[in-house]
Amino acid sequence: MRTSFHIALGLLLFATLAPSRDAAAQAPDVRNIRPHVMLLIDTSGSMERKPNCICVTPACLECLPVCSVPTFEQNRWSVVAQALTGEFSPFECSSENRIGGIYSGQYDEGYFLPHILLPQEIALYSGFQSGNGILDIYLERIKCGLMTFDSVGTLSDQPPLVPQADFENPPFPAASAGTKGMYSFAADARFSFPGALATYMINAGARSASAPEGGLVSVGDNSTASMTATNDAIQA
Repeated sequence: MRTSFHIALGLLLFATLAPSRDAAAQAPDVRNIRPHVMLLIDTSGSMERKPNCICVTPACLECLPVCSVPTFEQNRWSVVAQALTGEFSPFECSSENRIGGIYSGQYDEGYFLPHILLPQEIALYSGFQSGNGILDIYLERIKCGLMTFDSVGTLSDQPPLVPQADFENPPFPAASAGTKGMYSFAADARFSFPGALATYMINAGARSASAPEGGLVSVGDNSTASMTATNDAIQA
């Protein structure tokens, strides 16, 4: 009697706690659920400088990488770019001032720090890039998106503090979402200082999808074609 009771109790507990076949069949395998990872990448001017370099002058030019034979030093941006998209072999760099040419009319035209070119941006580069970046390795396992830095709070030709009334009136909003505003994404924000009567506005966050470089990239849908296209867009 006691043994039969224990067997009956065990069967009852098993039936109560164990999932049904239908429930088990409908439950998704967590290994097939791809994580969504939004990459928030700093693309401000400080990324032109070398990692772990301490500035000793206001301009911090001593922390710019040396780009000449036999020394080709890496800056912070090259470290991030290679970690995500693959290593360059051999690594080379080149420096160019942001004056005229492709910089004409852009938000960073005349910026005091030069742009350090990656190997793929150098016309005579004869090396190659390996497919060992995070985006390469986890292409089919992780759905990534991309947001890059918008360092212009108002407009590149305007002061850092703009009254709310000026910020909200045309043509300021359109300019903020365009080249002069570094393609500002999402809502503008109001702010003021304690005891001050004036209210200002700012939009410094991420670049929108309309930015020609570093534009917002959504994680996309679950299809393999979509994931491949999104991965290509981020790497580009």
